[in-house]
Amino acid sequence: MRRIFLPLVPIVTVLILTGCQDDRVPPLEKRIAELETKVKNLEELQEARASANSIKEADFRDCVSRADDAFDHSLRMNGTKSSDGSYAVPTSILEQIQRQKEGKLEECKLLYK
Repeated sequence: MRRIFLPLVPIVTVLILTGCQDDRVPPLEKRIAELETKVKNLEELQEARASANSIKEADFRDCVSRADDAFDHSLRMNGTKSSDGSYAVPTSILEQIQRQKEGKLEECKLLYK
């Protein structure tokens, strides 16, 4: 058994002392660092876009809410309240109020979508 391992000792010693002297390692490490930087920048950009989108979505919801409130206010001002809590509004005035609301909703879409 010693006879088999004895000739391998110099070869193993040379391999251990030489180590892995691959010239590709430094460029690969540099490439990895560049890719990590790019990924970090992309993640920051994605977070910024998500934040901007959430702000736009909140603004859109506020705009729609204001249009609904204006519609409800117009119904109360132009209608007569019945005993069940609903409002009776003449058809021509109701159509005009609905057109105003649709116009405001379209404006919200243009501004925030």
